[in-house]
Amino acid sequence: LARADVWEREGFPDAAQRIAQLAEQRQQFSQLQQRALLEGLANVLFRLQDLQGATEMWVSIAELQPDDVLVHFRLFNLAMERDDDSAAKSMSRLREIEGDEGAFVRAARAIQLVERAEPGNRAALGDARSIVRRLAGQRPAWALVPLTEARIDELEGDYDAAARRYEEAIRLGHRDPRVLLRAIQ
Repeated sequence: LARADVWEREGFPDAAQRIAQLAEQRQQFSQLQQRALLEGLANVLFRLQDLQGATEMWVSIAELQPDDVLVHFRLFNLAMERDDDSAAKSMSRLREIEGDEGAFVRAARAIQLVERAEPGNRAALGDARSIVRRLAGQRPAWALVPLTEARIDELEGDYDAAARRYEEAIRLGHRDPRVLLRAIQ
């Protein structure tokens, strides 16, 4: 992982290829170590904006741990980020693991509503906010709650509220550099 971090930091043009080669060597490690390696490599690829490569790493993790809800939630988020049809497959898998009322299923549904809503579409955004408020009661320290509400606020044109919610997500531990930038804009 240290090598992958250096390749990212130093801007190696073939960093993604090098990372894929590292991932191919994972069989020499225990399942737990493979998970840690693949997750770390996926995070580096995400920061490099290689969403396809990051997705491939998470798919490999899902093969190691097929019932891990967090893995399938990350696959869902990557699919949404890539505007990929595999989001439906990830949502289906989340439902199989958690049931329709699971926190990750509801969070995924809210994200789906927000990302597909046209700016000012009050119905879809209202539905998403309702889901997020229920999640806030269930998981008050989950950074995803204010993060999703911030996106809703942006789509509704309330940029001051969005900035406050981005700041709250950061206080709750969210570290995506794009969120840090949005909070200060």
